[in-house]
Amino acid sequence: MASRFSGSCQGFTLIEIAFVMLASALLMSTGLTMYRGYMNDKYTNESYQKLRLVDSAISLFINARGRLPCPSDPRIPITDLNAGREIPIASCVFLRDPTTAPGTCQSGVCVVEGRDTDADSEALDGDPVLIGGLPFRDLKDAGSSSSASQQDSIDPWGFQFTFAVSGYLTDQSKYRASFGAIDVRTEPTVAVPAGVSVVDPVSSSQYVVIGHGKNHLGAYTAYGQIGFPCTPGVTRDSDNCDGNGSFTVGLRREANTVDYFDDTLFYNSYSLSMLWDFVGTTADIYNRNPGFVGIGTSTPTQQLDVAGDIKATTVTARNLCDKTDGSNCWSPDLLAAPAASGLSLYCPSTGVPGMADVVVGIGPDGSVPPKPRALCGTVPLVIPSLGSTCPAGQFVLSFNSAGVAQCGVP
Repeated sequence: MASRFSGSCQGFTLIEIAFVMLASALLMSTGLTMYRGYMNDKYTNESYQKLRLVDSAISLFINARGRLPCPSDPRIPITDLNAGREIPIASCVFLRDPTTAPGTCQSGVCVVEGRDTDADSEALDGDPVLIGGLPFRDLKDAGSSSSASQQDSIDPWGFQFTFAVSGYLTDQSKYRASFGAIDVRTEPTVAVPAGVSVVDPVSSSQYVVIGHGKNHLGAYTAYGQIGFPCTPGVTRDSDNCDGNGSFTVGLRREANTVDYFDDTLFYNSYSLSMLWDFVGTTADIYNRNPGFVGIGTSTPTQQLDVAGDIKATTVTARNLCDKTDGSNCWSPDLLAAPAASGLSLYCPSTGVPGMADVVVGIGPDGSVPPKPRALCGTVPLVIPSLGSTCPAGQFVLSFNSAGVAQCGVP
């Protein structure tokens, strides 16, 4: 008996296929958007980590050379052995000279005008700021194996970091930790059109290192070319390539408006270090704080107020004074006065039988200026018995007035 199967084969209609393709496109678009966002976050974080390493390398350079580095020529491809080197010293000296006009460029580095104050302590004109490439090879030479390398000078998008430095601080004879000519400001707002300076004092940053982000505005490629020229005012991050001594730091914002900002900056500020400054051109430092400094106390009452013991091999002091009000001062040199001077700290014998004359304190003698005087007292003259012993299992706890050992168990 033969069996017969009947049925029909049906495919997708064009409408169904269109819906599937539309849904796939939407999913792919969403996935690509999320992926691009992920990669942007990843690259921004990598730029930040590289800039942190560069910032540490600059600190090592200052410690080794006693100055800041001059920028490098960003037009030289990083594969060239001359890339990442400070521009020739003659070019750096020429650019930081106060008579060199702002806007002048030499060896790929340009000078712009910084703040109108005395970073150089010599003139009241605007202090020069040099803008160029990051001298990563010189930072490496002056640092250590953990210092910045060639790879650290390139952001994840393949563009060079920009290095701006206060010109006078590239001169070892003029370097000061508390000086700087660069300003770093927040993004402008309607209420504050010029933004707010984030360095204290204003315009006192020594250097700025800039990663120009995803749009690479004004940045040199790894091969020494500007891929995207800087157009001032088009976006917020164009403030960081417009050729002046002020830079902008802000939150990442990739809106297609003038508020676009994707740069990453590292800069230094010496708001805390302003408490200390160098003495002339020496390595000596002094405290600039006009108030009181406390060690071990949060309520100092003297310029240096120490609560607790001080341990020192040698102590030098001009005077020793009363701790309550700073009066009754006398020179510590008098502590070593010979007995014949009558100023030494000893107590003459009063001849009282069985009593010893001892120093019980030190005080002023009433003269002007005051001098130290021993405050004397008497105590029983005790001569411990040389043969005093304690029974087995007991120990000497004290001596009585007759010098006899007092025994017991502690």
